[in-house]
Formats: sequence, structure tokens, C-alpha cells
Amino acid sequence: AYLPQSNGFNTMAYDTHAHTTVGNIPMQAGLYFGVAVNPAGTRAYVTNDYTDSLVVIDTATTQQVTDIALPAPGYEFLGGCNPRAVIVSDDNAHVYVTCETGNRVYQIDANSNAIIGDIGVGFPTGLALSASGTELYVGSFFNNTLRMVDLTDPAFAQRVSSQVGLPSEVVRQPGSALVYITHLPYENITIYNPTGTVDHPAGRIVGAVVVDSINDIEFSPDGATLYITRQPPAGAPGEIVTFDTAQVDANPEDVIVYAVDSAIPLPRPPSKLNLDSSASCLFVQDGASIMELDMHTRQLARDYFVGYGLLSQGRWLLPTPASQWVEFAQTVFEVNDNGGVAQIIVRRGCNST
Repeated sequence: AYLPQSNGFNTMAYDTHAHTTVGNIPMQAGLYFGVAVNPAGTRAYVTNDYTDSLVVIDTATTQQVTDIALPAPGYEFLGGCNPRAVIVSDDNAHVYVTCETGNRVYQIDANSNAIIGDIGVGFPTGLALSASGTELYVGSFFNNTLRMVDLTDPAFAQRVSSQVGLPSEVVRQPGSALVYITHLPYENITIYNPTGTVDHPAGRIVGAVVVDSINDIEFSPDGATLYITRQPPAGAPGEIVTFDTAQVDANPEDVIVYAVDSAIPLPRPPSKLNLDSSASCLFVQDGASIMELDMHTRQLARDYFVGYGLLSQGRWLLPTPASQWVEFAQTVFEVNDNGGVAQIIVRRGCNST
């Protein structure tokens, strides 16, 4: 995992198996908000809002490769670029990073680390890509809309949604075209279908998930479950709530309102979360520690201190399974009278003890 420390001026390369820091990548002073490990697991990208740059890290050596300057011409009086969200395309070829006060999204060539595209969006927040990788979804805080950017068009033509509230995170559901949008002040999640129709050329809102005090959201790899970090009111420790996406109607007559499912209690208030690629272990930050939840038992498996100032928004976990989950099926005997086969199944969750 790559974990920036906002008060430590470095990004930690952290081994979630051994529970130890295996590298420290020094960086200039700043608040680190955006992290993206590419799908190949070879590069980590970290935004630095103080230096208006994107740091590129080689995960094999845990060393900084380069620091890409992110200019914001004409917006220096607003503080420059102020980069925040960052994502990588599924083919590892392109990186997209928001310049919030610079009112743009940069497209970066991952091979040359050069800026190759400048997409104008008023105060961009969250980012997501379509399944084909040909359209970029951008939350626009400036006019409370979702921008759908055609990446095949050199001019980056955009479709613009109706108002979706004050957008924060933008996440596409795996295996689906649907986009889930969180809002400020961190209440409720909008479900948006970006598929254009005659009546709705820019797509439309098809649902809303009612939940408050949202800090972060993450889908399971198959898109079947949405995990939501939640800090309940009145000083309660916090929890993870889930949402079953199978119930969502992608083309209803009217917007449907949904409720969240069961909650998993946490010992402390959660901030950011990542689910490992086996969907067995959920890693939850709280600003200084990581809580590991075994998703098969829905119990806390580990809880350990990492370092102060953790604030990693995005994909900070490497794509290889971080859990110790194993499933083994072995035929025990044949039931001759009905042709059935009995099996014994051995399972091991993310708690390696």
C-alpha cells in the first residue's frame, strides 16, 4: 500500500502482510489527497496540492521517478492547480488528475509522463472512466453537474448532466455503466445512468441511496456490493455499511430511493477504504491506523498503527490480493445412490493468524 502522510512530508510504502514500512519516498511539504496505483501495480501516483504536482513512484524500487508539474495559467490568484483526485486507465496508458481551483483535468501519458490533454471543467472533483475507457466522468462542483468527456474527440466534447448536488466522489460500478456520486455535505449517493437516449441525451439520475456521514465508498470487484465508510452522529465509533447493487433498476420510470443494508461496527471513526482484489479483506484508514475487516466473517481481523497524517483518497492498495484467503475443495466420497459428490471446503480469511 502507498500511504501519503500529510504531516510527514513523505509517502510510505507499507507491507500489509508484515505490517511494516518497507520504504519512504520523501516529498516536498504538502497535503496529499489523491493516490492511484495503476492496474499493473508498477506505478503509484500521488498528488501534492502545495507544489501543484503529481509524484510518480516506481513500486519495484519504492523510489520517486519524477514529479510532474501541473500548471494552472490564469488561476494563480486562486492558489494554482490544487490537484486532488487521480485515476489510471485500465490499460495503464493514461493518468487523469483534477486541478480543482485550476478548473481543468489533465490527461497524462503514463510512458512519457507528459501532459497530453487539458480538459476544461469548472472545479472538478471526482473522476471515473467508462468501461470502454473512451469517456471520462468528472464531477463539477462549479455547477453541480456530472461532465461526460469524450476522450476520442481531440476537442474533448462534453455531455452535461442535470444537477446532481455538490459532487464529491465519482465511482463507476464494475460490470455496469452506472455511476455512483457522493456529495457534500456527505449525505446520500446519487446513482446516474450516463447512457444517452432520445429523451435524455446526457443520461439521467435513476436512483439515490439514503445514507449520511459518508467518508468514502468502494465497490467489490464484481460490482455486486458497495461499501461505505460512515461516521454516525453523537460520537459513535463508526461503521461500514453495505449496499446490494442487484436491486438497482437502471431504467426506471422515476427515480428510486434505496436504503443501505447491514452495518459492520468499527472501533474508531473511519476515513478512507480499499478492498483487496480477492474481495476478502477490507482495509480501512482512520488517520493513523489501518483496520482490516475479514469480509467472509464480517469481523475485525487486525488493527494496527501505521503513522500519523494518513489521508489517502483513491486506490492506494496494490492490485495483488492483500489477504490470505484460500478456498480448497476436495472430493471426499461419491454418493452412489444419487450420483452426488460430497466435498470438504477449507477457507481462510484475511487474518493470517
